Amino acid sequence: MRFPHAAGLGLAAALLIAAPAEGQTSIDPTSLYVKVMELFNTGKYAEALPYAERVLAIYEKQPDSLELATALNTVGVLYQKLGRNRDAEPLYQRALAIREKALGLDHPQVITTVSNLAALYRVLGQLSDAGTLFKRVLESHEKSLGSDHPEVADAAYNLATVYWVQSRTDAVEPLLKRALAIREKSFGPEHPAVAQTLNSLAGFYRDNGRRQEAEALFRRVLIMQETALGFDNLAVATTLNNLAILTQELGRNADAEPLHKRALAIREKVLGPDHEFVLASVNNLAELYRALGRQADADAMAQRAQAIRAKAK
Repeated sequence: MRFPHAAGLGLAAALLIAAPAEGQTSIDPTSLYVKVMELFNTGKYAEALPYAERVLAIYEKQPDSLELATALNTVGVLYQKLGRNRDAEPLYQRALAIREKALGLDHPQVITTVSNLAALYRVLGQLSDAGTLFKRVLESHEKSLGSDHPEVADAAYNLATVYWVQSRTDAVEPLLKRALAIREKSFGPEHPAVAQTLNSLAGFYRDNGRRQEAEALFRRVLIMQETALGFDNLAVATTLNNLAILTQELGRNADAEPLHKRALAIREKVLGPDHEFVLASVNNLAELYRALGRQADADAMAQRAQAIRAKAK
């Protein structure tokens, strides 16, 4: 089962600069936080971590303070970005406990931490915990922001991703459609967030045997991506690949060939001839050619795939 990327998890939003009380320390945590933000926003998470950990060490001397909660949450975000998911969990839990006690259950900082913890549980495969927390985020946003706010759409989308993996099929489609409706209303029909939701809905339809509905949505996404991103973008290649495979599943193998070829050409241009995504496209074409009875073409693609794998060793 394929799984859509979760959206709007609020990781960057967790990096809230908390100014220290005057005279609390000779090291200014605010200046350290500024450095963390600079590095975080450029994707330099490993470089940001030592600065964030220094801030955490400072605020560990202020138990149960909101500054400590912010520092815990920030280091948790960085751990998660660096793949240290188990290390992030106790930090998020501590930050959540402090914020709930100080701010109440529905404060934005509390819900940011809840969302981060839910996203972490999703990655760790703790789906029941993730679903419970994402549902809490959704209900809190509905109460505080109204039913048509974009953050409600994000929360509905995230909850749908968990239910999808749990095979709670009846619950997924209404959540994805709700997210889609809010995003179309908020951002317009051509916005990237709308394309993301349509792409996930198409994948959901395909997983559940609704291939013709999936094809219509994938084709809409493809047009949106080509218009917004250009014809040589990797996201376009991914949609072409999904559409090609779906076309084969619908028994239209000849129609799949130009889609696979376009996907391969984009990936070669952007990633180079030996990338794993290029290998995937080459394998897809080999399989298609075998299905079409074009054995010579299939053998040529298989030989190319073997050469790519040999270079990777």
